[in-house]
Amino acid sequence: TRHFDQTFSARLLEALADIDQRTDGVLVHSENFQALSLMKRRLQEKVQCIYIDPPYNAKTSEILYRNSYKHSSWLSYMSGRISESAPMRAENGVFVCAIDENEQERLGLIIDQEFPGDEKACVSVVHNPRGIQGAGFSYTNEFAYFVHRRGLELGLRTLEDAKSKPLMKTGSESERASGRNCFYPILLRNGEVLGFGDVPEDGWSPAGAVLTRTDGVVEVWPISVTDGQERKWRYARQTIENIQSQLEIKQGRDGAPVVYLAKDYESYRTVWSDPEFNAAEYGSTLLKNIVGRDAAFSFPKSLWTVVHSLKVS
Repeated sequence: TRHFDQTFSARLLEALADIDQRTDGVLVHSENFQALSLMKRRLQEKVQCIYIDPPYNAKTSEILYRNSYKHSSWLSYMSGRISESAPMRAENGVFVCAIDENEQERLGLIIDQEFPGDEKACVSVVHNPRGIQGAGFSYTNEFAYFVHRRGLELGLRTLEDAKSKPLMKTGSESERASGRNCFYPILLRNGEVLGFGDVPEDGWSPAGAVLTRTDGVVEVWPISVTDGQERKWRYARQTIENIQSQLEIKQGRDGAPVVYLAKDYESYRTVWSDPEFNAAEYGSTLLKNIVGRDAAFSFPKSLWTVVHSLKVS
């Protein structure tokens, strides 16, 4: 409405019912602290993801500071903005802050102060595989803090190639006695998972790893066919239904069915080193190809760093 006179703007807004519900995004062009102060009451506990990319206070991007108070000036600057944004984070929301080695440790202390009791993970993002020039270590990475309430289930990373592994545990802590609720039969019909049986009483054992009932249903138990050792499934009986769609049946060397757990997704790791995080190729070059010139933005991130930060959140 900025291009119209006040009377027309009022009539236009009056004609649009439920304008808040019809607006799928709001862009605020402002100095950060003023914008946060303006929005925090209206957006209190409503923001799913807060992503900030503040000045790193490196030699190439130092903030203005008095005398020798470089770090304390930066801390004061950041503390005010984080404290203003923290109340806007939703109960299931995530706060993300990008940073490099110059202020990474100090930023972590501010986060502890502003988000007491929350979980805090510091992810290393390999944004410059060639490394910086100069004496000492050649940094290839920067960091991103992810902060959320304890126990929050985060978004998962999509796998390009699905992985699968046997559902039966092996090795240490794999015996039946170490998890009685993980010992039960998986029921098959025509090579497909039909359902799951109950956990038997302690002391009772099935006659074998694979049993065929009179109705044709096949019971598969977590028993090692090589030594007959009773083991356990990776999931307890009370949770196995949640991942039934991820189970697949393969044929073992002896022709017996073996239950596998297929994974199309997995938790994000704390080191992001894939080529897509290269800031030169997927940040600077990407923007140059869009806007047609260099230095359209200072030190742009890889687009994919932001994309995956949103997926986590």
